[in-house]
Amino acid sequence: MVSEKKNPINIRPEDRELIFHSNHSKYAEGLVEQTFSNVFVTRSGIGLKNFKLVQSTIPHYAGKRQHFLKYALYQYFFRKRKKLKGNYVLIHNHWCPGFFHWVTEALPRLMRAQESVGNGYKLLLPETFAGYPVDSLAPFDVIVESLPYRRNAVVEKLLIPENTRYTAEYDVDSILKLRNRYHQHLHKSKLDNVKPGSKIYISRKQAKNRKVINEEEVIAYLHEKGFEVVEFENYTFWDQVSIMYHAKVIISIHGAGMTNQTFMPAGGYILEFQKRPEKPENFSNIYLKLANILGHNYLYQFCEPDDPDASIYEADLRVDIEILQNNLTVIKV
Repeated sequence: MVSEKKNPINIRPEDRELIFHSNHSKYAEGLVEQTFSNVFVTRSGIGLKNFKLVQSTIPHYAGKRQHFLKYALYQYFFRKRKKLKGNYVLIHNHWCPGFFHWVTEALPRLMRAQESVGNGYKLLLPETFAGYPVDSLAPFDVIVESLPYRRNAVVEKLLIPENTRYTAEYDVDSILKLRNRYHQHLHKSKLDNVKPGSKIYISRKQAKNRKVINEEEVIAYLHEKGFEVVEFENYTFWDQVSIMYHAKVIISIHGAGMTNQTFMPAGGYILEFQKRPEKPENFSNIYLKLANILGHNYLYQFCEPDDPDASIYEADLRVDIEILQNNLTVIKV
């Protein structure tokens, strides 16, 4: 069972209230799989039955339900649809194919669906989900039905594994099973061929924002400590799984690349750079919670933003090398 409030191993007493806010210990429970007949599905994964939302296809954010309903109704009346006969399963949601949401929400839904009904269903996916979403399906032996660009669907029989209520609530059991399945496939298919080292710094150099301002200085220091620099944009999905399978320590600014800790063996170390939050609800604990599930040791480092008004999801940060050095001392590298 996941610890409800597992401390970052470098927790400072003055930061405790910032890090342990109300949703820290919430994990998914009681998720179900439901089958619907002749259901309308938008290409973004929102279900509509008798002009009402299929609740299991959407998250539960306050104020969003009406938005999703209006969107789905617009798609129903003003966009083309494809009629699909037979059995299908729906796993993507409105935020897919974003890497974090795909790995921590969509793939666990597929895991549950196959445990429930086996392989008797085709997987419904928009054709725009090329690249890593399709590549990641290899261990599941599933047939994909591509939904053409800007086309919705009416499905004769659709199995819908329920979404978690909120982002980063996490379906714990499915995520752990997911890691095991990817490790098994990595070896079975002999894809275990990218091994830059056990200590990885994930660079967001190619991203539009949320970068490390003094990254050259950070990289120079980490090179001295035996770290290799990885830009995940340069690797295939299975290359990333291989890299993480051999990693023992990963360091990164807050970003989707940290989702790849899912593929690390238990016992790794995760150090995340993040803007110091002004109040607890501004601290993003999604990778702390994921590390807790996976049995990793999590560390954080608050950094100064280039723009004090920028959010955690936009701010470029300056990393204090002395603090970084202290954190690596905790990890003993």
